[in-house]
Amino acid sequence: MDSNSRSKPRDQDDLEGIMQRLPPSHSWKFRKGQGEDSSLLLVHQTDNQKRLLSQYGNNLCTLDAVYKTTKYSLPTFFIVIRADTTHQVVGSFIVSEETHNAIEEAVRVIREWNPSWNPLYWMTDCCAAVIDALENVFPGMPSPAAVKQNPVGTAKTALSNFSIFLTLAVFLIIALGIFSDFFPACI
Repeated sequence: MDSNSRSKPRDQDDLEGIMQRLPPSHSWKFRKGQGEDSSLLLVHQTDNQKRLLSQYGNNLCTLDAVYKTTKYSLPTFFIVIRADTTHQVVGSFIVSEETHNAIEEAVRVIREWNPSWNPLYWMTDCCAAVIDALENVFPGMPSPAAVKQNPVGTAKTALSNFSIFLTLAVFLIIALGIFSDFFPACI
């Protein structure tokens, strides 16, 4: 599917108008997708998101592709960090296609806005385009060869550990729900 069939020129004009009306506390980059030479790019981050990224974003960041769970077809991504008690979106972008180059360009824009940002670990879907883009923007990340030698710092390991955590959490919730009559002090 080409980029023009996903986003109509009028929609892009409307979006550009909305972006231009944002307050100065919002950083954004917008490029219309026009033909084969240019693809749609929208990157957005608020000053508060920059502050949160600076404060919490140098350990583990998550790059989440959310468009697969909505009715919209344009690849939409959120960069998420864990703050004190919650997870927070600290940047977002929309691209025409889920390709290595498009994702890399968008993440580079956010990195330019946050020059000291250098997370130790990333958690993301097992998507080669996303992983390659992140490795190019953050060259200090473990390479696939280093992953085999030291799996502790990899996105795949983090995802696996997170899956185990979720499984245990669901099990505990079910167990506490079933046994709440027997153990009222636990809930």
